[in-house]
Amino acid sequence: MVARRPYDWLVACGERLARRITEATGVPLGGHQLLIDAPPIGMEVEFRVSVRDARRGTYRMLGEVSPVIETLATRQFDDFVKRVRVFVHPEAIDPLRERLAGPGTPTIEELLQGAAAEVDANR
Repeated sequence: MVARRPYDWLVACGERLARRITEATGVPLGGHQLLIDAPPIGMEVEFRVSVRDARRGTYRMLGEVSPVIETLATRQFDDFVKRVRVFVHPEAIDPLRERLAGPGTPTIEELLQGAAAEVDANR
C-alpha cells in the first residue's frame, strides 16, 4: 500500500495522514511534523564484495564465504528494514499514544490506509 511509492506520493500521504490523525485525536499535527519511512522503489540490499581466500589465493563473494550475510541480506533485512514506519514530532508522541489507544479511535494503520487511498484517488 505505501511501500515502493515515489517521494512526492509519500509527502502527500504524510500531509493527509497528519490531518486524519488530528481529526481522529484532536492532537494538532502538521504534515511537517510527520515522516513516513517506507521501503524505496526497486532497491534491494546486495553484498557484492569479493573476499580473498588466503589459503587458495583466490577471491570469492562474501555471500559464499559467510552464511550470516545471506541471512542479513534476505530474512533479517526483509523482517526489520522493509517495514513502513511513521515518525511524529516528539512533543506529539505521548498525547497520540493516549488518544490512539482509546476505544472507538481508529488505529494508525487504518488512518494510514485512508490517507493512502485519498492520495491515490486524487492522482
